[in-house]
Amino acid sequence: YWSLFGAKASVYEFYYFTFFFQYPHNFIAELIFYYGIFGVLLSLIIVLEYIKVFIRFLKRIKISTFEVAYLVIFPSTLASGDIVDGLLVILFAIPSFISRYRPIIAKN
Repeated sequence: YWSLFGAKASVYEFYYFTFFFQYPHNFIAELIFYYGIFGVLLSLIIVLEYIKVFIRFLKRIKISTFEVAYLVIFPSTLASGDIVDGLLVILFAIPSFISRYRPIIAKN
């Protein structure tokens, strides 16, 4: 069960509840399940920003300490935790995305 506008926690509990997993333990899955299409868009932004930073890391371009933390923390949010654990991921990805695309938006 999924909705364009997201679903309530009770829906997850009804369809997918097990004793150990009362909610999705994957940050991206949780965003998509609970926030619907907005969660899909937010997930795309987060993944694209991660790819951007990872490519800069592979090219040995200097990255900030905050970006290193992002490279370490984001993969761990895909395996464990809840949406609160992913706040650092959101706090990095959204401002980075906006600052990169602000000049393009301003031209239009």
